[in-house]
Amino acid sequence: MIGYLRGKVKYQTDGYLLVECSGVGYKVEVGKISLSLGVDKDIELYIYTHMRENELRLFGFETPEELSLFEMLIDISGVGPKVAISLLKELGVKKIVSSILEKKASGLKVSGVGLKTADKIVLELHDKLKKKGYVISEREKKQAIIDDELDDRIEEAKAALISLGYSLKDIKAVIANIKDKQGLSDLSSEKLVKYMLSEMK
Repeated sequence: MIGYLRGKVKYQTDGYLLVECSGVGYKVEVGKISLSLGVDKDIELYIYTHMRENELRLFGFETPEELSLFEMLIDISGVGPKVAISLLKELGVKKIVSSILEKKASGLKVSGVGLKTADKIVLELHDKLKKKGYVISEREKKQAIIDDELDDRIEEAKAALISLGYSLKDIKAVIANIKDKQGLSDLSSEKLVKYMLSEMK
């Protein structure tokens, strides 16, 4: 079973990397990590090997913490690798952990994750995370509030762009950039719409 890979990126898309290690190429499914890399860049990944009767998939993570949270998520009935990787890709470890510890299921709602699944994640992982020593600092609590407010404004901007006829795929690509850039968290919904329109031209 593969648990770790170190090599070079030979190919990348938003959903996976092809990593060459000693002349062998491994297709590894990833989250946000693929957006910050380039071909022929060195990389090391912590790997979860997902095996089924007729299927073998590799999921790669930058840190052991990401891998550990992924494993906890897929242990929950009804939360498979697709949902877990989607959560990590769109929210990241800190946002997921803070939402669970604060019992804010609404903070876990992303594409493919409804409130019922989010409630189940909070219920099953709250005590597990506490036992593992996870805590939320005051700084992280404040950041979570800022993130939640930004998410609300992004949803308003997204709805406005959909009403103008823009595709959800194009809108999601711009939203990913918004969350990765500094200085955008204080923009109003109206200014976010203007920014997103400028990025889609």
